Amino acid sequence: MLPLRGFGLQQNEFNRLNLLLRTRANTRGGYDVQAAAMTSELVDAAQGLGLDCAADTLGCATELGRIADVAFVLLGAAATAGDDGVGVDVSLVDVAAGVVVRRVRALLPASADARTDATNALADVIFQGGAMGSVVVNVGVAATVGVGVGAEAEVTVDGLVVDAQKPITGLAAGRHVLEVKAKRYISQRLPLLIQQGENAPVAIVLQIDPDAEVAVIGDDVVIVPFIAAGVSAVVAVAGGVMLGIGLQPYFAYQDANAELDGLDQGAAGYPSLAEKAHQDSATAIEQWEGYGSALTVSGGVALGLGVTAAIATVAWGTALALSPPEERSP
Repeated sequence: MLPLRGFGLQQNEFNRLNLLLRTRANTRGGYDVQAAAMTSELVDAAQGLGLDCAADTLGCATELGRIADVAFVLLGAAATAGDDGVGVDVSLVDVAAGVVVRRVRALLPASADARTDATNALADVIFQGGAMGSVVVNVGVAATVGVGVGAEAEVTVDGLVVDAQKPITGLAAGRHVLEVKAKRYISQRLPLLIQQGENAPVAIVLQIDPDAEVAVIGDDVVIVPFIAAGVSAVVAVAGGVMLGIGLQPYFAYQDANAELDGLDQGAAGYPSLAEKAHQDSATAIEQWEGYGSALTVSGGVALGLGVTAAIATVAWGTALALSPPEERSP
């Protein structure tokens, strides 16, 4: 039996629940249960050898079971469900087949004395079988009932988070507590009474919380991206000026060569015109090597970065200006 994951439980409650399930697996289930210390050493050793997985997942539990050379592994989680008690979600895994033989979700009483009897009943279901119940949760909001569970909604059963996009199976007969939380909506807490083998649909309509605080993005925040866009535009203009100055020697060189190619060697004054064209070409090369190439590269980079940053910051500012208010965390 792998140690249960605990959420919100005191350490003594967590240890007691682990001990109860371990003992019942041996006495009521008839399993030869590995000692808790040996299991902890196995998990530590396996992780030290590179087994990078959560011990409460099917794949990891199966691999640990193969390392330990056992036929079955018991794994799961427990969480406080407030005054309603302690929720547990336990799975019995067939190591050889790599499948869950049985999964049971139960709500144990808040009273420690009553919890012992409830754990005995839970052990009977886990190790001896029985028909489980299930629920299909459909969460809507007041304006659009039946839209399904939103991405931001958190659904818990007996204090443990579940994937409400799928049917919630493995519910032991008896009491359960379903809770739905979503931003800007009033949380809904619904008690369930599951009959053996029952498959029940559950519809919950969330109401907007009128007291929900919202943080409106102020104009002083929205204007920041546009200021940044202005700075980026200045950088882009400066880059364009640098690029223009840097390219002047290059164009002068091109003009001098074109003029030289166009001279008529038989025309009067050809020697002096050719000499001037050669001098202009040499001067252009000297200026290009002196400052033209450096300014061209620097100006091109500044122009590209400035334009890109300006576009990005304008888009950012527009998104902030058009975005809806965001709720503060409670």
